Amino acid sequence: MYEMEELIPIVAKLAEKYTGYESTSVTYEKANQLMEAVIYCINEYAQGEAVTHGSESGGFFSVGHEASGGKVLAAEGVPAKEAYKLGCQLVEAKVHAMKELYHTLIRDFHSYGNMALEDTVRAIPEFLKWYDIRFAPQDTILTLDYPVLKELGAGIDAVYEFVKCVCVEQRFLNKFPEAYVIQVLRGYSEEYEKMFENLCGILLADVAGHILLKKKFGDGGICESERGRLRALLGMYTEEEAKTLVRGSVRRFIEEFYGDDGEMWQYLEKECDNIVVRIVHSVV
Repeated sequence: MYEMEELIPIVAKLAEKYTGYESTSVTYEKANQLMEAVIYCINEYAQGEAVTHGSESGGFFSVGHEASGGKVLAAEGVPAKEAYKLGCQLVEAKVHAMKELYHTLIRDFHSYGNMALEDTVRAIPEFLKWYDIRFAPQDTILTLDYPVLKELGAGIDAVYEFVKCVCVEQRFLNKFPEAYVIQVLRGYSEEYEKMFENLCGILLADVAGHILLKKKFGDGGICESERGRLRALLGMYTEEEAKTLVRGSVRRFIEEFYGDDGEMWQYLEKECDNIVVRIVHSVV
């Protein structure tokens, strides 16, 4: 475990760089920010090593001292200074990887008129412009108003994960005719352009309905009477059985039409369970 005594010298060196080597004296708030920056980078390294070694508990790293609300993960046999340095390199690598992924995303990006998705994706270059790798890597900067189907972290982790999620969503959405996607979204909300909800989840619910009712996609979205049929169909099973049914149906659909896209399935699997809950309880 890394003790505070191991972290303070790293923060002091960082403070020197921040002040242009003129002083190590900074405000209390700035000192906290720099401590959080050090913790963020150390955690980047420790978490990366844990993934590499296939473990997140007991063994390769452990939870150490808590500072500024963040837990410090300690990699065995690696001094805090070295873990921080390697973590900084990982942060820089993620920034580069996210730039490349974003350039791929934006080439065939469709917001379908939804302003939250459009504005958030278009704001990514602004994040890259102001993101401070050295002194504030923990800051997300963007509000990421468009909600994706998984929890996000902070800093480059949050924005990188967001971009990866939107890439998966775009692969899913763009497989369908734009007119169908917009019809489903408008059926969900007349003012879907202004809503702050996940488009992929909305379309997935309609797709699952088509699959379960064996309805052709060319016949339009699921209507209210068909939602009643879905509730009746799923009501024949326990909730867990219904979730298994929907997960299996959607997974086979993905395998058939998306070439067994494992990343897509991993992203959508939990939403399949949420769809069942909403249908059974008549929220959809």
